[in-house]
Amino acid sequence: MTGLPGGLNPGMNGLEETKVGKFEEAFLLIEQNAVDSLDLTGDKNKFLGDSGVEDLTRAFEANTTLQVLDLSLNRITDIGVKALTHALAGNNSLTSLDLSGNSISDQGLSTLALFIEKNQCLQVLDISSNSISDGGVIKFGEMLAKNATVRVLDLRANQITDAGVLELCRHLEGNRTLQSLTLSGNEISDTGIKYIAKLLKVNDSLTSLFLANNGYTEEVLEQLAEALTHNFSLTHLQLTMNGKKYSLPSIDSSLKRNQAIAAKFADGNKTEVARLLEAHEREKLAERNAHEQQVAQLQSELSRLRGS
Repeated sequence: MTGLPGGLNPGMNGLEETKVGKFEEAFLLIEQNAVDSLDLTGDKNKFLGDSGVEDLTRAFEANTTLQVLDLSLNRITDIGVKALTHALAGNNSLTSLDLSGNSISDQGLSTLALFIEKNQCLQVLDISSNSISDGGVIKFGEMLAKNATVRVLDLRANQITDAGVLELCRHLEGNRTLQSLTLSGNEISDTGIKYIAKLLKVNDSLTSLFLANNGYTEEVLEQLAEALTHNFSLTHLQLTMNGKKYSLPSIDSSLKRNQAIAAKFADGNKTEVARLLEAHEREKLAERNAHEQQVAQLQSELSRLRGS
């Protein structure tokens, strides 16, 4: 966080109640458009709750400068989310919202989806460590299918299963904006990873994917490895399970190839990017030809054995 007036971190330090002290200062600065970044992270003893959020929203309604808002760990429920999104309905400045570690359920995520669909400004959303299940993810996925602003989405440590992953991946097939997706710490099995592998074959916007600490096995890694032979955008893939890194040489190779492509593209060297892509296609063609030759040789040997 930057210093005043560009940023304010009133936090919870030295506050006995959430409506006095530095929070009054925070509300005033929001109303006066004197702050662009606000950190109101709570803790187990001092938190906003829904009533504190409702008080805060009165200041948001007149604000046109706030870009980053952190309301994590504040025991906010769907009620608080509804009040917050109502107050921000006309906001055209907020680009980052952190609601992690609260008590938000599927209804609250659906409310956020409606807000983002109309708002078209928010780029970063952290809704990790809440009570989100498949129903909320499905509604949110429907919004992402049409959204062109959200770049970072963190859904870690919720209750998302393979069913939610299926719908999320289906809606992301047409999305060209989301760059970072975190699904770590959910309830995703090998089936869900297969859905993600299918998505990676057609999606060209995701650059970072975090899947640590779910319920899949190492056997499904081959599905991801094969998908990455078709994907040229993903540069970071986290598959850690209980401290153990899951990977395959082919996965690491594909990620390194994509990192090289991203570096060249960032430097503006599109000719080199094209060369790398062409080289990869030649490698794939050579591998395919070698495989076909092996199959032909086996078939020929089989025919010879049957004839003898």
